[in-house]
Amino acid sequence: MIALDVQSVLLCGTQYGRVYLPAIYEQPGIELAGILARGSARSVRLAEQAGVPLYHEVNELEESIDMACVAVGEEIGLGMALKLLQKKVPVLIEHPISVTGCQQLLQVATEAGVPCHINGHFADLPPAVDFVKAATRLNAGYRPMVVTGSANPRTLYSWLDMLMRAFGAGELKNLELQTPGYTKDYSVCTFQLNEIPVNLTLQNWIGTEDDSKDAPLGHQFSVTYLIGNLQLTGTYGQCIWNPLVAAVADRSIPCSFTGPGVGNAVIAQLTDWRIKANQKAISQLSAEANGEMTPVHHQSTEYLKALTSAWSTMKAALPEQTRPAVPEAIPGRLWNVFGS
Repeated sequence: MIALDVQSVLLCGTQYGRVYLPAIYEQPGIELAGILARGSARSVRLAEQAGVPLYHEVNELEESIDMACVAVGEEIGLGMALKLLQKKVPVLIEHPISVTGCQQLLQVATEAGVPCHINGHFADLPPAVDFVKAATRLNAGYRPMVVTGSANPRTLYSWLDMLMRAFGAGELKNLELQTPGYTKDYSVCTFQLNEIPVNLTLQNWIGTEDDSKDAPLGHQFSVTYLIGNLQLTGTYGQCIWNPLVAAVADRSIPCSFTGPGVGNAVIAQLTDWRIKANQKAISQLSAEANGEMTPVHHQSTEYLKALTSAWSTMKAALPEQTRPAVPEAIPGRLWNVFGS
């Protein structure tokens, strides 16, 4: 039985998994119980610094674990998660997950009677939260005419997560992907989600390192309604609502409105955003495991199957990825292009 006072968390993986450590350390009622990793020097050092055991296999676990955060890529992470679920340990696993992997996770979780959540992460950052809330409010009275967006191979899963949180999970219909003859760096993808036309520009290339320097196309959206246009300018950008000026009777109101959760964010804030997003994901898993709440909609079986199916289908259609040079830093003169 899961204790209701302090929840013990096993961290699986220390490469990307390191980003979970601040969320675990700074969250009341959560404590790090151990690290499961292959045994690299980094893993040994982190376990020593945290004063927790370092495990190499799931079957080495001796003490009771209340939940696990699995941030190990590909089949290795999936295998860890499945073994933990079989031991009746609730699992929060990092995205992306294929439709086959999702089916395996949900089946084993159901058999074990414990929850398994997929952490899409980026949809819980303030800009995306503003976007989903605004779209949901607009959708109640107006049908989106068209959704235009852009993403890259690393952000495609979380971009689809944002899309489905805003406009409903479902099958992607009439999916077509074309790569223009003059470039192999970008593709144009069109499809329908719940009868809404979607036009997506896909960046085909990625950098050697997953450090976001290869993400000029991250998470962008532009949604056209009869009464205006809703935009999400980027992963860490702003959510902007531009009402149709000709239809507004009050001529004194602003031409655009920026979402309340962002404003002009500074780079130092972004780490805090990501910590809080992971804390939110951990809290939701903990609450469901303790019977304190039903699954949030975006962790329901129906939603996860639709999302992972869409990602798997689009991923299979992407052309071979290239790896061009990416900028080390933005020149100071170009940081603020509106400055004097």
